[in-house]
Parts: sequence; C-alpha cells; structure tokens
Amino acid sequence: MKALTFSKFGDSEVLKYIEIPNPQLKSDEILVEMKAIGLNFADVYRRKGTYHLKGNPPFIAGY
Repeated sequence: MKALTFSKFGDSEVLKYIEIPNPQLKSDEILVEMKAIGLNFADVYRRKGTYHLKGNPPFIAGY
C-alpha cells in the first residue's frame, strides 16, 4: 500500500510517497482503502517536530 510519510523533521521536502507493507489484521479488524486523505495543522506540526509524536519513522501523514 502507498503512504505519505516522513522520516525526519523539516519542511515539505521531507515528505515521501512510498510503498509500505500491508498491516497484519487481527480477527476483529478490517482494512479500509482510502482514495484520498486530508492533511491538517497537526500533520504540519508533527512533520516540523513541534507536536507530540509517538513511534518510530517513517511516520505516516494524514491524521
């Protein structure tokens, strides 16, 4: 699947549209295909490193 990601903090040039592995679904989960996503200020702040962010890169945009 494709995802808009960033692995380091910075301006919009750090965004990368990459192929990532499909998630491993549990028995009570479903996978929803997205045709489009929206980016908001939380995405911009996270990309710049000024907003709370958990996990390890690559981080997926589109909160």
